[in-house]
Amino acid sequence: MNDGGRLAISDVVKKQEFPKEIINKPENYSSCITGAISAEKLRKYLKESGFNDINIEAHEKSEEIVSSWKDDFPVSDYIYSASITARK
Repeated sequence: MNDGGRLAISDVVKKQEFPKEIINKPENYSSCITGAISAEKLRKYLKESGFNDINIEAHEKSEEIVSSWKDDFPVSDYIYSASITARK
């Protein structure tokens, strides 16, 4: 088995906890909104998987990207679109 490698993905990351009325709608989970995890939790999982040099950065147009997903609540208050990189 070879050690090493790089990880580069784009995903949504949670900024803050969601109100119950947002969490209780299955369509918010299936549209990748309420299924997002915090940067701290993501960093922890990546470290536990052997990654280091972990970098989680919001995309420059994050607010524009996630705000277009829903119009019944301010999505960008709760999640952001991020670039995630790490190395093994």
